[in-house]
Amino acid sequence: MKTAVFIATSLDGFIARPDDSIDWLMRPQYLIEGEDYGYADFMSSITCLMMGRRTFDVVRQFDSWPYVDKRLIVISKSVAAVPSDFQYRAESFVGSPSALLQQLEADGEQGVYIDGGQLIQSCLQADLIDELTVTRLPLLLGAGLSLFGDLGVELAFEHRHTQSYQSGLVQSRYRRLRNPD
Repeated sequence: MKTAVFIATSLDGFIARPDDSIDWLMRPQYLIEGEDYGYADFMSSITCLMMGRRTFDVVRQFDSWPYVDKRLIVISKSVAAVPSDFQYRAESFVGSPSALLQQLEADGEQGVYIDGGQLIQSCLQADLIDELTVTRLPLLLGAGLSLFGDLGVELAFEHRHTQSYQSGLVQSRYRRLRNPD
């Protein structure tokens, strides 16, 4: 089973403002008609999403639900249920990312999209991520929630591809190198 991250950051490495806002991602200069920055292709490669609770709280405020045909599991250390208006759109899981990934593999999931800053950091610390796609926006936020933070672990990745877009976004894909020489 493949685990993957697809995420955007500011140039200074933030994925959200200190208040969890991602409004800066929606600036008109980044929203080019017909350009999804590879998101549709990425989503076709995964069968479900594993999302942190804080990220779910942001996503559930979107005008339209972006994960209509995907299984979504909200992982939390303490909140045992998703809000009742989302009970048919998302599942909840209380426990470790490792335990959830074992369950998803047993369920037959083929590709898991891991989303949410704290969850991504936890999965990196436990060496649970196979692929990273990071899109950098030409913007310095100056403060916010860091994508990587202090992981306390060294992990090697192989660069697979980098693409720059007319909007100024630069996207790089990496694959986890396990047992590098």
